Amino acid sequence: MAAFRPQREDTGEKSMIKWILILLVIAAVASLFGFTRLAGAAATGAKILIAIVLVLFLLVILGIIAIA
Repeated sequence: MAAFRPQREDTGEKSMIKWILILLVIAAVASLFGFTRLAGAAATGAKILIAIVLVLFLLVILGIIAIA
């Protein structure tokens, strides 16, 4: 029997990247079906999250934030 291991919740940038991909898929599907406002809102949300991830990544690279 395999031991039961509870799944860990994704935290940090991995979770943000997952949300970026979800929003991009929603934007693509919404644009295919003609929901332009929904597609624009999802794409804008993805752009904002991409900017946040890039800023955090640059801060980590520059050594300003240390990840434990």
